[in-house]
Amino acid sequence: VDAGWSNALAAKLVALTMPGVPDVYQGSELWEQSLVVPDNRRPVDFDLRRRLLDDLENVLALPSPDRADAISEMAATWEDGRIKLLLTTIGLRLRREWPEVFLSGRYVPLVTDVTVPAGLVGFARIAGARAALFIAPRMTAPLIGETGALPLGGEAWKTTRIILPPELHGRVFRHQITGADIVP
Repeated sequence: VDAGWSNALAAKLVALTMPGVPDVYQGSELWEQSLVVPDNRRPVDFDLRRRLLDDLENVLALPSPDRADAISEMAATWEDGRIKLLLTTIGLRLRREWPEVFLSGRYVPLVTDVTVPAGLVGFARIAGARAALFIAPRMTAPLIGETGALPLGGEAWKTTRIILPPELHGRVFRHQITGADIVP
C-alpha cells in the first residue's frame, strides 16, 4: 500500500505550522504530481476549487461528531484531494486568526512516546496565553496496512502519548480539524 499521500498530508501540516512562511503554490491545493515547481504556469480549475471550498464550509459548520464522520469519509476518498484542501484551508485560517502565534510565538518541540510501528513529529507554538499543538504522523505504512485507511483515532495509535511541557498542563485544546475539545 502506498502511504505517500499520508506522508504528503503530514508534510503539508508541518509546512503550514512551523516557523517561517509556508509555501502554498496556486493550483497545488489539491494533489500536485508535476516534477517542476507547481506555480501558476499551468491552468488552474478555480471553479472546482470554489465548489470544493463551499463543500468544506458545510463540513466545518457541522457539530463535532458529524464533522469527524465527514472528514473520515474525505480521508477514505483521499484521491479527490479534498482532504489536502481541508488541511490547507484550516492551517491558513489558523495562521490568519492567530498571527501572534505564528509571527512571534515560541516554537517548542514536544516529546512523543510512540508505541506502534510508526512515528510522530510534535511541536507547540506559544504566544502569551495562546498555544497551538501540531502533531504529524511519520512512517505510517505499517499502520495503514492493506485497507489504505489513515491511522485515525486512539485504537490505531494504542498507548502512544504526547508529553506536554509543564506550561501547557491544564489547558483545553480544540482539534481544528474535527472541532472536538481535547483535555490532556
